[in-house]
Amino acid sequence: MPSDPGLRLANITVTVRGHGETLPILAIPALAIDAGTSIGLAGPSGSGKTTLLHVIAGLLRPDHGTVVWDGSEVSRLSEAARASWRRRVVGMVFQDFLLVPELSALDNVLLPCGFSGFSNRAQRAPAIALLAELGITAPRRRAAAMSRGEQQRAAIARALLFRPKLILADEPTASLDAMTATAMTDLLVAQATATGATLVVVSHDTRLLSRMDRVVHLDRGRLA
Repeated sequence: MPSDPGLRLANITVTVRGHGETLPILAIPALAIDAGTSIGLAGPSGSGKTTLLHVIAGLLRPDHGTVVWDGSEVSRLSEAARASWRRRVVGMVFQDFLLVPELSALDNVLLPCGFSGFSNRAQRAPAIALLAELGITAPRRRAAAMSRGEQQRAAIARALLFRPKLILADEPTASLDAMTATAMTDLLVAQATATGATLVVVSHDTRLLSRMDRVVHLDRGRLA
């Protein structure tokens, strides 16, 4: 397949079985996101935004259609190969953070090192610096003892540490006050710009969406 920098989705459908019938979750004929650009996914709750983000991330394989990143069809890869691709390419901020409660903020940020071929020791100082930039000055505090806002900032630090080429963020400012949300938005945009990363953000935050190059609206799983 010829190289085509960026993200390309074509004929994406996702369905679930419920009450004896097949229910449509996503129906996206085409969506193109050029490399190095930022896009916001907006729409009411239940419109399919998070499902679409998970399809892009390779966490969910669509029933039909293709997801192509830089000319490679990610949606055709096996589950193990998609996991390997995510480790190499994607930095993801999950809506529920997915931190390990017993680990410190620092250890949560460093956790992917063991899966990504990075040295834990070499990444320690950059991780502490990134956490400090995000306002976490006690990096050895356990995640279970942190506020939701602090947990969200730790999750953002984990996603950004390895300077991924594709940053996917699900409601990254939802648990933050206005001032901190602005700082997080600045950091996400600055990181993507500095590294040439593609940024895809699911959000209801109009301030965050206004910083994106483009906003795509979803309604009932379709492009509105």
